[in-house]
This record gives sequence, C-alpha cells and structure tokens, in this order.
Amino acid sequence: MSTVTTAAQPSAGPRPVCDRTTVGEHLSLPLFRALSGTLAGHPYLKVVVDRAEHTWHLLDTAVHPFHVDYIATRVLGMELAELDSCLDSFNASVYTDPERRFLLGVLSLHTDEDPEGRERPFLVLETTEADTMTGPLLEEFYTFVRHRLDGRLPLLLKPANHGQEHELAAISDVRVPRILSHELFGNRTRTPLNPGEAVGRLRHFRTGEEYAAAAGTLGWSDIVAMPCLPDDVPRVAGFINTAPTTPLSHTNVLASGWGIPNAIVRDLERIVAADGLDGAWVRYTVHDDDITLERLAQAPTSEAPVWHQHRIRLRTPLLVDVPALPLNRLRRTDQDRYGTKAANLGELHHVLDSHTVDLTAFHGHPRPPRVDLYPHLAARLDVPPATRGQNSAPPPATSPAARSPPPTASPSPSPCSTAS
Repeated sequence: MSTVTTAAQPSAGPRPVCDRTTVGEHLSLPLFRALSGTLAGHPYLKVVVDRAEHTWHLLDTAVHPFHVDYIATRVLGMELAELDSCLDSFNASVYTDPERRFLLGVLSLHTDEDPEGRERPFLVLETTEADTMTGPLLEEFYTFVRHRLDGRLPLLLKPANHGQEHELAAISDVRVPRILSHELFGNRTRTPLNPGEAVGRLRHFRTGEEYAAAAGTLGWSDIVAMPCLPDDVPRVAGFINTAPTTPLSHTNVLASGWGIPNAIVRDLERIVAADGLDGAWVRYTVHDDDITLERLAQAPTSEAPVWHQHRIRLRTPLLVDVPALPLNRLRRTDQDRYGTKAANLGELHHVLDSHTVDLTAFHGHPRPPRVDLYPHLAARLDVPPATRGQNSAPPPATSPAARSPPPTASPSPSPCSTAS
C-alpha cells in the first residue's frame, strides 16, 4: 500500500445552525477555526472591513457564502431582490470604486517549518481577482487586518492580479509583507482539488505525446495522471496532476461536475516507480486534508456507471443562420438550432403560459435512463409515496392559482447608492 498525506490543516467539525459571524472582534486561531470553511485543503475565512464604521466583520462561512449578499442584507438592510436589480453597480461599488466604503477579502491558513523543523501557522490575506484596489488601499486593508490579529500569527498579503502586483511595487515589503501565488502553492508537494473516491486503473503519462498515443484506450475505469490534463480529457474515474494547477482550472471544474477525485501529487512519479503503480488497480481517495493511493491485490468486479451505460445521442446540429428569438418562442424541436437547454426552457415557457396544456405532460417524455420524470414531479408536489406509482402522472394542476405565481408587492426604491 502506498499512502500520500497532505500537510494541510483539518477542517472544522460539524457546525450548528446558528450564525456565528462576529463584528469588531480580534481574530485568534480558535475563532478562525470556528468560522472558517475549507477550499483545496486550506481553511479560509471571509472578512469585510467597513471603513465608515471603522470596524470589520468576520463571516461564518457556513452561513454566508458571498461577501456581497452579506453586506447588502446584514449591513445595508436590503432585500436580495433589491440587490439583484442593481447587482452590477453594487459589485462596482465594492470591487472597483476607489472611494469604496467596504474592503472585501479572504484570510487563508497555511503552514511552513521553522529552522528546527516544527510546523508554524501563518495567514494570507487576498482579494478577489476582479478587485482593483490601489496601493494605498491595499496597505490600508493589510494594516487594518494586521492590527486585529493575534500578534503571534504572521500575516502576508497575496496580490490577486497583475494590477495589484504593480501597485505594491512602490510599497516597502516591510510595511506590507507579501507572497506571490507561485511562492505559496508552487512548492507544495500535494494539494487536494476536488474531494472524492474512485477505484480504477492508474494510467500515468509523463508527456502530452504519451497521453495522445494512448488516449483512444482510456475508459470509464481509468485514473489519469499527468503533468497537465488536456481540456478535452474524456470522462474517467479520477484525475491526478503531477504539476501545479489551480482549483479553478478547466479540468478541476470538470472533476467537480463529474464528482470524481482530483488532486496535485507532484511526487507521483517516485511513488509509481517505487510501487509499480502504473497500470495497477488502486483505490484513490481525496479529502480536504488527505490524499491516499492504495494498491489493490486484483481488479475489482464492477459495473459501468449509469452515464456510460446510457450514452447521450445528440441530433446533428443545423448549421444555418437562424434569427435570435426570445425563449418563449422556442420549443423542444428547436434543439438542433438553438441548443438543448434553450429549447427545453422555451418548452417550459410554453407549458406555463398555456391555459390549455396539461402542466404535467412535459414530465411524461422519456428521459433516458429514466422512463419519465413523473416520480420527480410527484416528489416536488409532496404526493405521498404510497400514491405516486412509478410512471403514473399526478393530477394536472389546471386551476388558475396553480398556473400563476402569487402577486408580489412593488419594490421599494433601491438603496444601492448607499454601498459606496
């Protein structure tokens, strides 16, 4: 058995339902762990500095996934519908306005080793890539956070884009200690990217040419390992990157959508050579704080997954000029011209707008590998399981009340202008 373990900090335990967001508190390591989530193996915490009130907000990650939603609803008293109506201008007020009221960022927890080889934690502060903070704003942001941290925790600023790097060039790294992305992640041997578990045959390719020569032999049970996975990699059981990449890479987005494990294991070649893993059957597991490769004594007995058994067959696209149409004018038969998603949305518009069409008929069409979607619709309508029937349609909702959404009150004037 070969085991690979990351040095990342473990994520926090189960969270209560209550919101533990704090305002104005000094940040200690225990408080950080209580509020943080985990991304690519690193605990992280969202922070909002309110320059007008000269305070900061430490967001409970389990409750507040978006800075902007928190600011709008909890600080400015807006409804989400109001925020949605002016989202572009609101985003501009917090990410690009040089006179902005709020400074938004993320603190992530990392570890390195002291001269005696002991692990020591440190924090990294960064903004989103779209943020255009100037040098003075970046220094103000760093200084504000530094003065509210446990003094034993080192803090580094990581510029999020080339513009911020340029702005920081004129500022002493004594006043604003910093670290670049490649310095933070480039030397880390192992990084979890997408959690999951897979049993499959390890296929290790050292170059793109090796991969291209064997691409036609890849199947659903393979775990593909190589320095840089191609964007058109077929759906397989798992990915392993042997060179640095990022959580937002195209192939990691694929891994997330397919629900397969993905990680960076830079010393994989040594492990493969030592244990003869290339072509071997392995159990590959990726957790937020752990990566393991366990060799299996023999090939397991397993069936092809549903997505492989039921192939999706696409109609030949109609490659002619077609006019742009609103969704409510499209039907399911327009898939070859406008795409499957748009055509199905158009069909739903037609069903919902019609006063004569059976509202359940749309769910009666075959949806391989399902016979139809009636069980799904019954579950959405809270039809008791004993009365559903596998393929029997629930009674059509034909009353006007079932077709029309409830009336909504007229929105009040948007307070978006108060954001900056």
